Amino acid sequence: MYIDVYNELTGREPKAFYHWFCEITQIPRQSGHEQAVTAFICAEAEKRGIPCEIDAEGNLFMRVPASPGLENRPVLLIQSHLDMVAAVEDGVSFDFLTDPINLEIDGNMLRGAGTNLGSDNGVGVASMMAVAFSEDIPHPALELLFTVREETGLMGIRGFDTAKLRARRMINMDCGSSHSICISSAGCKKCSASASLTTADAAGLQALRLTISGGLGGHSGLMIAAGRMCAANLLGDLLTRLSAEFDIRLARAMPLGRAILPGADAVICIDAAAACALRARIDEVAAELFAAYLDADPEVSIHVADIESVSAALDEASTRTAARALSCVRSAPTHMDENTPGVIITSSVVTGFSLSGTEFTLDYTVRSESDTERDALFACCSADLAALGLTTRVLDGYDGWPCHADSPLRETIAALHRRIHGSEMSMSRIHGGIETGIILGTVPDMDAVGFKPSSQGAHTTSECLLLDEVLPFWQVFTALLAE
Repeated sequence: MYIDVYNELTGREPKAFYHWFCEITQIPRQSGHEQAVTAFICAEAEKRGIPCEIDAEGNLFMRVPASPGLENRPVLLIQSHLDMVAAVEDGVSFDFLTDPINLEIDGNMLRGAGTNLGSDNGVGVASMMAVAFSEDIPHPALELLFTVREETGLMGIRGFDTAKLRARRMINMDCGSSHSICISSAGCKKCSASASLTTADAAGLQALRLTISGGLGGHSGLMIAAGRMCAANLLGDLLTRLSAEFDIRLARAMPLGRAILPGADAVICIDAAAACALRARIDEVAAELFAAYLDADPEVSIHVADIESVSAALDEASTRTAARALSCVRSAPTHMDENTPGVIITSSVVTGFSLSGTEFTLDYTVRSESDTERDALFACCSADLAALGLTTRVLDGYDGWPCHADSPLRETIAALHRRIHGSEMSMSRIHGGIETGIILGTVPDMDAVGFKPSSQGAHTTSECLLLDEVLPFWQVFTALLAE
């Protein structure tokens, strides 16, 4: 029962953090439906005489006066997002618009029973509420920004008026961990390239359905350096090889899955007399292509099946165009940090594709810490696609958060961690979108870090808050506020 979990958690330190974290798990806050949690926070703030501002997007902004004796310290901005992803296990009945999260403690982990927990970004919201609504946590003047619709593309914060901000020091509580500071994130451009291709009658041709499956997939930014198969690239490579040897025609194509595409489905047509030879060659070429993924994605496979004939398919030239377009934008890093092994600076990824009738579409994203590199990669990809006859348009995008060599705030937190825990903090860089990049786009002199309690499994039903990591975070966090 909730009350039993609540009592156990609030018997731990830091009590204020656990109290507010438990409270917000009982308020539905799926992305796009943050009104109830916003009203709850505002009500608690007004009880304490803290004014709240809610902008047209729904972002909540409040200024908290400094504790006695700290009035002359510089203002500190702390930011988190109110919304959460909705993830539920198969067979579990749960309505994220009405139901509270059912909390359960599993050893050192706090979970949602049958759902995700919402620690992304509930840990940030709870930390901010604990500081703002407690009388015994010394702190400088604070600007607290609770944003909305972060999980649907960093949408809420884009409407926030950053001219309101007086602070030039910032803690984002959506990245980092109890023993790690996040120091950068990637900006992106989300793009869609399309072309009207040429079809012809396919009556009388043998139709084959190709199904690529077994890929691990994964986050299209965070896992892009893992070497996993992208089904769009694999399908494009396969069709390009085959079209050089056979008169094949592509009739349909679509991805199976999202992010790093783990599968694909396509229909190709060929003269019936050549179908047997084509099937044998598909197996040979696929085996050669699979070799690139033996370590990172060993379960990739392709299944070929005869299906009923289709009425129309791309002609041979258009088939080659679609195949090359699928191969053109590679789902892979294009620049790794030369000084820090494993850190991705810039990457591209195919996020979707379709062939319906004559219309062929390829969706892709370019990411980089460097906006200059992001834009250069976009120009390169769009030029290569244009050479194939595809026109690219930008659907969305936001700025990156570049790593800065000098950060007094980062050094202060690291020194406090060293003093309190006797160990060095690690520095992390996220190859995904964080709201800090939006803020730094208009406030470039902001000294920003990402720091929060450790949690795992965001956006999945395995999401959990690591209970023994909360107090170590809290000790450093509150020492920072007091200093």
